[in-house]
Amino acid sequence: RHLWAALLAGPRRSNVADRIADALAAELPADVGADLRKRLVAVSARGAAEMAADPAAYTDATADFVADSLRIESSVVDALGALPGAKFERVLHPVFEQDEVTLIAVGCALG
Repeated sequence: RHLWAALLAGPRRSNVADRIADALAAELPADVGADLRKRLVAVSARGAAEMAADPAAYTDATADFVADSLRIESSVVDALGALPGAKFERVLHPVFEQDEVTLIAVGCALG
């Protein structure tokens, strides 16, 4: 779901419209012209904007399929599980670095 949101509403959403237009144009005869290409991009951008306005209506049906196909969660779990302790700590450390002093102080206070 986050992937769809990033594609449809993220900073590169115009690239998505371009790719949709490219895919549509590839199915048309080569001599359709630049004007039709511009209209395909405009239609693709409008379609992507409509999907971004109500992503669940378009993406819920595919979200589980995409998640299963990409296997992102299991890949991340496997990769993190394979890391030695020191490297795993280096992955997490930046997350807590900003609050490190507070966490140490709370830990001292709690004993």
